[in-house]
Amino acid sequence: MTVNVTLLGGGFGRKSKCDYVLEAALLSKELGAPVKVQWTREDDVRHDFLHTVSVERIEAGLDKSGKVIAWRHRSVAPTIASTFEPNAVHEAPFELGMGLIDMPFENRQHQLRESGSGGAYPDRLVPLGVEHPRAFAVQSMVGELATATNRDQKEMLLELIGSPRIVNLASVKDPWNYGEPYDSYPIDTGRLRRVVELVAEKGGWGRTVPKGTRARHCRASQLRQLHRDHCRGVGRREGQAHGAPGRHRDRLWNLCQSRAHPVADRGRRDSWG
Repeated sequence: MTVNVTLLGGGFGRKSKCDYVLEAALLSKELGAPVKVQWTREDDVRHDFLHTVSVERIEAGLDKSGKVIAWRHRSVAPTIASTFEPNAVHEAPFELGMGLIDMPFENRQHQLRESGSGGAYPDRLVPLGVEHPRAFAVQSMVGELATATNRDQKEMLLELIGSPRIVNLASVKDPWNYGEPYDSYPIDTGRLRRVVELVAEKGGWGRTVPKGTRARHCRASQLRQLHRDHCRGVGRREGQAHGAPGRHRDRLWNLCQSRAHPVADRGRRDSWG
C-alpha cells in the first residue's frame, strides 16, 4: 500500500481524521481490487468532521468625532481539551492567544473576555483554529464601524491599530505566543501597518471598476498574527453587473512578511480555499 501525503496545513479537522481512508482500505480488501471512495453531499454533511462552533460578541464605543475609544470582545467556544476531558469548559491559554488576548488595537479602553462553553463540544465538531472565527468577527466589526462612520475600511483598520509600537502584553498571565518568547517574536504594529498597506496595494483596494462590471472586496478580510508572523488576506470578486449573466472570478491576496517555510506556506494557502 502506498500513502501519498498531501500539503494540508490549515485543513483543521479532516487532516487528523482518517475514517475515509479506513473505509477505502476495508472496501478494497473486501473486493480484492483498488477502489475510489466518493461520498455524496448528504453523507459529507451528516458524517464529516466540521469546524467547531464559536460565538463572538464585539461592542465598540465612539467619541463625538467618530473615533473608536472603547472595545469589548467576548468569546465563547469549546476548548480542544474537552476532546479528552469532558469537564473542561474554558479555553486553554494557547487558544486565548489566538486573536483574543493578543489584540493589537490601540484604544483607551480595551476589554477582552472568555466566558467558557459550559461543556464538551458537540459530536464530530473539532475545536481547532479558533483564530479564524475571531479574525472574521473582528474584521467584520471593523467594516461595520467604517460603514457607520462613512469611512474606508482600510483606513479604519489602520486607525485602530494605531501608532507603530510593540504591543505590551505584560498584564497577560500567559500570552502563549505560539510557544515562542515574546521578546523574540513580539506583536509589532509597525509591521502590521506595512502588511495592511502592501496587501491593499497589491490587491487593488479602492480601484475604479470598469463600466458594466462590478468588483467587491471581501469586507471580512483577515489581519492577525499567525504562527509568529503578521498576516493579512484580502479578496475581490469580479464579474458582470448585478443581475447580468456571466461568470465571476474570485481573487485572493494573502501576505505574511517572512517566508521561512515556503512549501508549508503554500500548503496552508491552498488548503484554505
